[in-house]
Amino acid sequence: MVPGRLDKALKWRNGATPFLDTTLVLAPAPACVATLPNRKLPDRADFTRYGNDLAARVKA
Repeated sequence: MVPGRLDKALKWRNGATPFLDTTLVLAPAPACVATLPNRKLPDRADFTRYGNDLAARVKA
């Protein structure tokens, strides 16, 4: 687990830290994800996928 999402490129930030000792990771059930648009959790690629198509972005 990387402490910060935007720190993925910083290899020295990867690894166990004391901050993760009491971390609780929550994840949706696969059945829940299957009900989402495109059957996946939204990610950064969605910005390029939908571009300026605001209606599609709102629908997703």
